[in-house]
Amino acid sequence: MIIGENLLKICLLINSQLRTIAKSLHISYSQLIILLNIPADGISLSLLSNNIGIDNSTLTRNIEKIIAQKFVLIKPNINDKRKKIIFLTDFGFSSQHSIEKKFNNFIKKNIGNDIDLNALTLADETLSSIIWELELSSNHNE
Repeated sequence: MIIGENLLKICLLINSQLRTIAKSLHISYSQLIILLNIPADGISLSLLSNNIGIDNSTLTRNIEKIIAQKFVLIKPNINDKRKKIIFLTDFGFSSQHSIEKKFNNFIKKNIGNDIDLNALTLADETLSSIIWELELSSNHNE
């Protein structure tokens, strides 16, 4: 079975497209990944670092850059003042939405018309199952 190879190829193709989108927003790929992984209600810096797989110092450098560009802001955690929570600004939220829209348009343009709707639905369900299993596995390995 070559599912690992196929998933890796999909990952590389997606990364390439996301790099193009990042370039259009004048941000780095790493900064784009950070923006895409901040939920509407914010996220702690340590959880964000774990989720995207970079160390805290790398995250901090990237966060400083996107703070300067007005994408995000940091507030102390109301329950633990030692911890910090990162939030999207209105500009960051609209940018996140724009990134997602550009990526979805890329997907629709490139595969939406060429692959049968039933096949796409099955692929979506299968990918969701793979993601679920990988997240479970990842959580058990921490």
